[in-house]
Amino acid sequence: MRGQLLAHRAEARFFTADLGCVTDSESAIEIGEAVGDPISLGRGRWTLAALWSYVDLTTFLAASEEAVVALAAADDQYALTDAMVWRCQALGARGRAFEARVALDAARPLVAALGNPHLRAMFWYMEGEIALMSGDVERVAALADRAAAVLANTTFASPINLRLRADHVRGIESPLLGELEARADLCRRSNSWLGAGLYDNARLTHLLRVDPDTALTLADRMVESSTGLLAMNDAITYGSHAMAALGAGRYDVAWASAAAAEEQSARADSALILPFCSAVKALVLASRAEHLAAATAACEGLRSSLDFGLRIFVHLGLDVLALVAEGSGDPVEAARMHGASLAECERVGVLQSFAPFDRLCAEAVQRARVALGDAAFDEACAAGAKLSLDEAVAYALRARGERRRPTTGWDSLTPTERQVIELVRSGHTNREVAAQLLMGVETVKTHLSHVFTKLGLSNRSQLTALATERTANPGPLTGVLAPHSHLTKDQYS
Repeated sequence: MRGQLLAHRAEARFFTADLGCVTDSESAIEIGEAVGDPISLGRGRWTLAALWSYVDLTTFLAASEEAVVALAAADDQYALTDAMVWRCQALGARGRAFEARVALDAARPLVAALGNPHLRAMFWYMEGEIALMSGDVERVAALADRAAAVLANTTFASPINLRLRADHVRGIESPLLGELEARADLCRRSNSWLGAGLYDNARLTHLLRVDPDTALTLADRMVESSTGLLAMNDAITYGSHAMAALGAGRYDVAWASAAAAEEQSARADSALILPFCSAVKALVLASRAEHLAAATAACEGLRSSLDFGLRIFVHLGLDVLALVAEGSGDPVEAARMHGASLAECERVGVLQSFAPFDRLCAEAVQRARVALGDAAFDEACAAGAKLSLDEAVAYALRARGERRRPTTGWDSLTPTERQVIELVRSGHTNREVAAQLLMGVETVKTHLSHVFTKLGLSNRSQLTALATERTANPGPLTGVLAPHSHLTKDQYS
């Protein structure tokens, strides 16, 4: 009996972020093993697994599997169902839509059989999240509303946030927009920091369309208040900051925040915002006329969307590729990619994305229309719109692969030449560069000769100065603004 009491107290402590749940869980497991109590054992293991869901996905999946086996042996149907739904949530929160859907389908019969209102509502919420990620936008609002009717209060924001995101991509202005700041403040006063973050993100998305400067101020505050404890949340925070910086024309800050978001995503084993970060980087690179690198970044984002089942981002990758094509002097391909993006938006029910992306891509499309004339543009756009999703993606990736590396400029540099440049910029001698890259000194000299020719430089000092400038300022070559105080120079890459 004592083991079960400790297991129940561990669960209560877990939901109030009391780390005493660890000691209680371990004690429950020890007692369960000693006296052969499967409920103490299963629930103790489940609480520890739930803790790992925030920290390390691999450890969580292994621990949750052990917990599920123990809970099934105990015939503890509530805890077993909770564990199955939580597994879906841990995967979905990391943007692993394919895996989350498998977990959802595994939990479905348990949820239906148990009939518990809370777990059923959590299931609807997760089903809505996966539907949104997968591009099944029309289903999301109803699922979010069903979940919110049971779960939502002013501090539990997840179902409301889901509904707000679904409304946004469908071009619907929610009546809740005017309440978001007050709701976020209430969450903070209640120490519900996750809820506050969800409301702040929803407000930020809206502000990007109506007041980009205020949006960046809000994003600054979100970064400054980040705890650094949950990499999953920090990845979203930095991704939001990158979007706000892009909207305010702060390309250097956008790059740094996108890089920080990717770093936190790697820590969390999360794919949720990888397509988004790739799009930010592609737009920054395109603004500097680094079209080859921009296309590579855009294609990386497109591949991430497809690899993890994040279809909601596919249209964004196609439109960014349209922008890159227009910037590199190919308005026909820009029109085709835009047509493919429009068709994908219609298939999934999306009317708008994030304001900075929509604005920059629309401007590029308009330039392509002017360059081609209405008739030629519409013809190319219609050809792109006729492509199925698979055909559009194959065309986009194939077109990217067929682009030849230019003969001059930064895009003309090979990966090895870029490695040599970075080591030279850091102050290494030719001999030290050779040792680090496992090549001869003469080979290093040959690489440097090619670099000087491609970049129109004549000596090492000029190369160091140019490389240092580019490392510090990855935004547009002119009019680069100073980075925000909370982002240090060595974060730029």
